[in-house]
Amino acid sequence: MASSGPDPLLHLPMVALSRDGVALPLKVRIANTFLSRLRGLLGVRLSPDAGLYIVPCSSIHMWGMRVTLDVIFVDRAGEILRVCEVRPWQLKSVSRAHAVLECATGTAKRLGLAPGQRLLPVPTAAPLFGEHA
Repeated sequence: MASSGPDPLLHLPMVALSRDGVALPLKVRIANTFLSRLRGLLGVRLSPDAGLYIVPCSSIHMWGMRVTLDVIFVDRAGEILRVCEVRPWQLKSVSRAHAVLECATGTAKRLGLAPGQRLLPVPTAAPLFGEHA
């Protein structure tokens, strides 16, 4: 995740994600506090191998965003409920969702993410995919 200044997500914990038990090649930060969920990716330039896992979350807004994102809604059991592209200034909601993965446009297709699959966070203390702690 790169931006013009310091990475505003750097303080958020890292999490690995698995799809149907297979680790995904994504550097994912988890937003699980009120402020981190509210801010989301606002002001962040997201790299193709990065994402933000927002929990709890059943709706997202793109107010103030400048780019389209892939948004994956997941229920409490980790089942993917909906995968969609969301443009700036849109609002999306899935009533049964418990969490949302936001990532760069095209990421969901590249990783083969689809409704019915299981997408689960796997806590990690180690750096992911060559990232330094």
